[in-house]
Amino acid sequence: MKGETVLDILRTYTKDELFYKEMQEARKDPKTLEEFLARHGLQEAIEHRWIVPEYRDQGGWMPEMMGDALLFEVLQNNEILVSKHNRYTPMFEHRHAFFEFAYVVEGACIQRFNEKEITIHQGQMTIIPPYSTHAIGVFDDSIVINICVKRQVFEMVFNSILRYSNVITDFFARSLYLYQQADYMILDTKNDRDLQNTMLQIVAQSLEKKPFDHVIMISLLLYWFGKMLQTHEDGIYIPSLPYQNNEKVLEIITYIEGHFQNATLKETASKFSFSEGYLSRLTKKSTGKTFTDLVLDMKFDKAINLLETSRQPILEISYLAGFESVEHFNRSFKKRFQMTPTTWRKVNYANRSVQI
Repeated sequence: MKGETVLDILRTYTKDELFYKEMQEARKDPKTLEEFLARHGLQEAIEHRWIVPEYRDQGGWMPEMMGDALLFEVLQNNEILVSKHNRYTPMFEHRHAFFEFAYVVEGACIQRFNEKEITIHQGQMTIIPPYSTHAIGVFDDSIVINICVKRQVFEMVFNSILRYSNVITDFFARSLYLYQQADYMILDTKNDRDLQNTMLQIVAQSLEKKPFDHVIMISLLLYWFGKMLQTHEDGIYIPSLPYQNNEKVLEIITYIEGHFQNATLKETASKFSFSEGYLSRLTKKSTGKTFTDLVLDMKFDKAINLLETSRQPILEISYLAGFESVEHFNRSFKKRFQMTPTTWRKVNYANRSVQI
């Protein structure tokens, strides 16, 4: 970065931020806004993926549902994306299929969840689970870092955290497998300098784009969460939910996550002193899936992660994911995804320049 610090780079306005700042100023006067829009037409806005509310009904860029492909299409890996949230971007509600972490490096930002607005301050992070409708706004010189991580990464990379019972484990379990989930979680680092430096190291790796940068970024993120739980667990806040927490269900989900390769309804029911019928009904009510489908989802998450991040043979992947045979794996995979594991790997592995 030639002598520049990460903070220097983050504080510098990008072309997109200058556009949004000028647009915000133009909105103070209808004639000025009209002139501004005349200079920056619909096609230019679409080309740059600028959020311009006036162009929304004309086909402008305003994604309401972001799938993995939309966000990760520019990456050479399929796991993590780190970026500064563009200042002065108009707030717009959207959902996405991945986890998003929004960390405030300096200043503050506004986050909106189902018409409820909250202010997130320096040193705080929000965790936004898949399919949670939200909006974020930064309208001054504050700096907010967005980290987006694919859902499948949690099963493999964050397994060391998910094995233990803690508030983050419960939040992730609800987000991944249960209907009942909070819209967000707030983690207050109390301006912990080490945690801020770790976040800036993650940003530095993203900016430098060196080989194995995604490995280091994920490792640093895992360290960040571990340190947060170790030193500031009392700073973790989840909004009250309109239902009674079922800690036993979360315990069951966590157990299945750790034993999905060979978990059976009979064995799991016995483990928790339930009848098979009761556990089956409880699983269906809490997750919307049968016990068999829930376990199968976990197996597919494991298989997809290995297909996209390793060169292990299909036979070995089928074993690690808990399928009884490679034939069963191939047949089940094709039924679920309309393509074979080999084809999936070719499609999703083609642009990777480095491997784990």
